[in-house]
Amino acid sequence: MKSKGSTAETEHLTVDSSATSVMSQEPTIEDQDSSMELQKLKRKPQDIKHESSNPSEKRQSSSMVMRGLDSLAVLLHQPCDPASLAVTRIAFGLLMMLDIPHERGMSKADIKWNTEITCQFPLFQGLTPLPINYMIMLYALMVFCAASIAVGWKWRTSCGIFVICYWYHFLLDTSTWNNHSYLYGLLATILLFSDAHKCWSLDVGLSNKAASHVPLWTYILLRVQIFLLYFLAGIKKLDPDWVGGYSMSRISHHWLFAPFRLLVGREWVNKYLVHIGGLLLDLTIGPLLLHPTSRPYAFIPVSAFHLLNSMIFSIGMFPWVCLATLPLFCNFDWPRSLFNSITSTNNTSPSTLATNPGCIYSGDKKVTRRQRGRTMLMMAYILLQLVLPFSHSITKGYNTWTNGLYGYSWDMMVYSMKSLHTRVTVIESNGNKQYIDPYIWTLRQRWTSHANMALLYGKCVQERLAAQGTNISAVHLDVWKSLNGRFQQRVYDPTVNILTAPWSPWTKPAWVLPVVTERKWQQQVTHLQRQAALISPFTERFFFADYPGLTMQTYLRNDLEGVVIEVLKGTILVSEPHDTSTKVNSRNFVTTLHTWKKSCSGVDDEFTAQESVWQDDSTCVSPMAWMKEAHHSLSLGPKDRVILRTGVFYDVTTTSPDPAFYMVTFTNSTQKKTKLFERQDLKTQTETVEGVGSSLEKLMADINKEWQHFPTLLDYCKFIEHKVMTYYRSAQLFYRALFCIFSNTCMLTL
Repeated sequence: MKSKGSTAETEHLTVDSSATSVMSQEPTIEDQDSSMELQKLKRKPQDIKHESSNPSEKRQSSSMVMRGLDSLAVLLHQPCDPASLAVTRIAFGLLMMLDIPHERGMSKADIKWNTEITCQFPLFQGLTPLPINYMIMLYALMVFCAASIAVGWKWRTSCGIFVICYWYHFLLDTSTWNNHSYLYGLLATILLFSDAHKCWSLDVGLSNKAASHVPLWTYILLRVQIFLLYFLAGIKKLDPDWVGGYSMSRISHHWLFAPFRLLVGREWVNKYLVHIGGLLLDLTIGPLLLHPTSRPYAFIPVSAFHLLNSMIFSIGMFPWVCLATLPLFCNFDWPRSLFNSITSTNNTSPSTLATNPGCIYSGDKKVTRRQRGRTMLMMAYILLQLVLPFSHSITKGYNTWTNGLYGYSWDMMVYSMKSLHTRVTVIESNGNKQYIDPYIWTLRQRWTSHANMALLYGKCVQERLAAQGTNISAVHLDVWKSLNGRFQQRVYDPTVNILTAPWSPWTKPAWVLPVVTERKWQQQVTHLQRQAALISPFTERFFFADYPGLTMQTYLRNDLEGVVIEVLKGTILVSEPHDTSTKVNSRNFVTTLHTWKKSCSGVDDEFTAQESVWQDDSTCVSPMAWMKEAHHSLSLGPKDRVILRTGVFYDVTTTSPDPAFYMVTFTNSTQKKTKLFERQDLKTQTETVEGVGSSLEKLMADINKEWQHFPTLLDYCKFIEHKVMTYYRSAQLFYRALFCIFSNTCMLTL
């Protein structure tokens, strides 16, 4: 028995135990049942007692979490020197002033935001641009706020207005998205919530206050953002296309790599210097910047990398913004140390900086709610930046051949697309068919690569034609592209009416045709392209992949010579559409190449498509001439090839149950005549060098060949002139928009 001081719960347990002991003296069936019920009752208080201890454990666990959160908040809010952050703020503001008229598009705002002549591609359907004059004023406001950011005037207001205007502009046009535009918005948002104006700013100077500390979290968050920029870009470059050297193969032709091409060849430069080198740099530069010992050695390659990018790509201020953020990884007071070493003075030291209420000093007793909430928001932001680049498995509706909209996933330069052909077919309400220029209402062709933009483009075409008095019921898109050196193939199913095509953000559109991903064919295309280059510098080869039942309609111009079509896999049907009423796939009109060879004497089984086979004195006519006379359609299988006549239309239909792969080889006579003198001169130099046999002279000839691609002084002058005219036109638009708003007289045409 328990003592009298026991709780009621303990007494209840004692009573139950005694009752069980008495009942066990006369065991009957009913008593046994009662005993079992009493044992159940006996266990319930124990369970209740056990559960009663859970709230205490939960409180202890919650207390541990809060202590850990407070410890992290104390670390993140340590006072730091604001000098390095102030330098980044100044540089960022100045670079944004230069970026807005150029890459943001202020210089062509009168065209870009004219909804009557230009299609719009917002991320959200209800998001619409302001009238043209006010969009120009929006640009001007961003320039003014960027200047205010640089000088640190009215910090929260100017930076807040800039952030709102920037993200509004960013979401308005997904066709211009890229990773660095996304980065600018992130950096501006981080700076908005920071105290970057606490040093070397007008706010400090006009208030007659001393510069003050900034919390450590500002530096950490900016460092994490820049670290993720490089590291996640490296993760995305582990894609087989990048590692295999297919993503950016054209870069190796740039004049900057001419010295390396002379030493190791273009293929080595492409695969190892451009692709493998870029992969290793992105993966390693972040960790190297974080450690003080390796940091100086990381500055050299990453600075060279960004300077090269500024000369190779037209990416605006991105390389310079990245260079401006690199000093964030240095000591926080490096500008003071640099200034002191130059002037031999002792500028304001960290000990003389004023205190900041947002920091936690050694004498502070507890963490405030605001500091704790800021810490949690920072953790949530970092988690979002880790998840968002890999969120394409959720937002499948934005996936086409690449994952999602290009701009927030850090897959920079991983995907390279080459467009061959885009045809837009509209069906009027009365059934008439028309073809329209695919770029008549667009400034960019990004819509040809993304399904959600293709839908917006179709609706835009319908609206533009309706405004001209033409009502249409269907829009069909036939877009041919090559992804990272693969076959040219259709992006969308051309039989689908884009006006009624189903689309959801969470489901990949069924009308997007999958890209051919077989690695062997990608390697085969590269091999066959090299073979064509050996035949003649003017010989070109195009590679096509098409799905069963689909027909490619093409016209061969008269300036093309020696056009040969050859099947690599599957079967195709080649025909000339003489009469639309003729069923080209009818059995009576389909003939295989093997049947044609049997009917043509003098052609063996090892048939090769040489023009000499069909001379005037030959008893054999070309299969295409035979097709024209007999209205036949020629069925071609693997390794079959024939010469095609120029100046006519052809229909090429895939008849095999699987996708068919075929290539077309030809010589462009116009290009040949244009570059004949240049090629002949180069050939003469090569023959002269080979005749002499001197390796030094051959090297000099190669250097002379590469030197021809180097930019001249005139090229630099044109570049500067273009930049000046861009800013000048932006100023003109601002003046005329201002005049239009205040005088109610619009004259925006320049």
